[in-house]
Order: sequence, then structure tokens, then C-alpha cells
Amino acid sequence: MTIADYLSPRGVVFLQDSDRTAVTRELIERAAANEHLSDREAFSQAIFERESLLSTAVGRGVAVPHAKIPGIPQFFVVIGISSTPVEWDAPDREPVNLVFLIGGPADEQTRYLQILAKVMLVVKNDELRDRLRGAPSPEAAIDVFSGM
Repeated sequence: MTIADYLSPRGVVFLQDSDRTAVTRELIERAAANEHLSDREAFSQAIFERESLLSTAVGRGVAVPHAKIPGIPQFFVVIGISSTPVEWDAPDREPVNLVFLIGGPADEQTRYLQILAKVMLVVKNDELRDRLRGAPSPEAAIDVFSGM
């Protein structure tokens, strides 16, 4: 299993906004447009509730907003790549320019943890992060994950 298994070219967004809430909303809208969400409002509420409790920024310029709710048939990942740093209250105080929005079924904890672990491998790898930030197209961004 790789992150690429949960991505499509339509699931890669080159972000223009520098506001954390606007970025999150844009990624949720893309997930809805890609028909990953049967209940956009419930998913959005779950994402923003989690974010209000604790920032999903993990450091090294990466945030991972995520939620599992009933009604999502399968896991998905939508990636936002931003050329403009986004303040996200990260533990290392660095702004974010890679955002992995993850959603999935409420009852699949093992797969959820596997996907989060794969994302963390990217977070820890300087070369992969740099390649992803520099990807010129959605297809090139997805290719970053192919060799993992």
C-alpha cells in the first residue's frame, strides 16, 4: 500500500490561499467534488472540531487534517501544495506548504493508522518533501509516492 493508492490527479491541489481555514475548506471541497464524501458538512465539522482541539500540523512544513466518519465508503487522500506558506500552529513553529487531507470510514482503524504512517514517512524524508513541493503537475506529485 502506498499513498498513491488513495490519490488521483484530481486529488492534488496547487493552493493559492495562505489562510489555514480557507486551505482546509478548499481541500474538503475537492474531496467532495471527487465524490469521496456523501456528507460534506459532517466531514467538514469533524475536521474543524479536531483542528480546534489540536493543530494537525506535524512539523517540517506539513499538516495532516484527518477524520473518519460514517458514510465514507473508502479512504481517500487529497494533497494541497502551496507556494505560499500557511500558518498552522505547528510544533516547530514553521509554516505549512504541504497539506494531506485524509478521510475514511469510521470503522477502519487499522487502515487509517497505516495511511497516517505512510504520510509520516513522507514528512520525515527531506527528499520526498522537496520533490512533492516542486512537483509541476498532479501526475508528478503522485509519482513521488510510486516508489515508496
